Amino acid sequence: MPVLLSRQFCLDSCERYVYRDGNPDLRIAIVNLMPLKQRTEDDFLRLIDGSELNVRVDFVRMSSHVTKGADRERIERCYLPSDKLDLSRYDGLIVTGAPVELLDFKEIDYWNELTALIDRATALGIAAIYICWGAFAALYHQHGVNKVVRYSKISGAYIHDVKPHALTRGLGTEIWVPQSRNTSLDPLAMATAEVDAVITTRFDDFHMLADRKRPILYFLGHWEYNPDTLHMEYTRDMGKGLNPEPPVDYYLPGKVGREYEARWIAPGRIFYNNWLNYLIERKTGNG
Repeated sequence: MPVLLSRQFCLDSCERYVYRDGNPDLRIAIVNLMPLKQRTEDDFLRLIDGSELNVRVDFVRMSSHVTKGADRERIERCYLPSDKLDLSRYDGLIVTGAPVELLDFKEIDYWNELTALIDRATALGIAAIYICWGAFAALYHQHGVNKVVRYSKISGAYIHDVKPHALTRGLGTEIWVPQSRNTSLDPLAMATAEVDAVITTRFDDFHMLADRKRPILYFLGHWEYNPDTLHMEYTRDMGKGLNPEPPVDYYLPGKVGREYEARWIAPGRIFYNNWLNYLIERKTGNG
């Protein structure tokens, strides 16, 4: 079934999308904080478009942050400003990562606006997914869990262990998830946080955490990543002279920088299909 997008969004996106009218089964707001806006749009629309549901997607921007680059005018026209967003109209919220993980949270120009959005969504009981830096920000704001800078960057496709949970149906007990970050969660604060670790790495870290009292998920990894995203990040950092290690378990043997395998695509689709069905169950009172 189609993803439903606003006519303005489609017209201003160089006809990358087809405007489809209709009554949506669900409405999802995606706060896109990533620098490559169109690529991130495509990543999430690809996942959502795999559902049998009619899902209306609206992309959201931070009003207090000025988008840089050639995309600025399109973002201001097509994205909804978060401070004017009527969250009561939405069934789900997704907040992406952002390239600010090494900054103190309160140094970020849109911090107050973002936390206000988080508070509004929580007060309304909206099911939310916070991803990578978005997850770090929400965990800090909601649970007081701070981030810690790692000695070396986590980058690659890692095997994870999966615990039983309503949203992990069909995933099995082991799955692959891409990770790409320089920070982890403070283990002392995590010991008392009101969250459950559902999907974990095998090096004492996490992908999916679930709030014990609210319909909120925190993802430290990136199921939305396109197959070539880790490759793009690796070649970008090589071009900057950072001498990064190749992403773990991503490139084929002997073909670093050339050929890769994206083993997270299928589990990512299964999870997001589960989540969208969960939103329908909540909306219809069957969950």
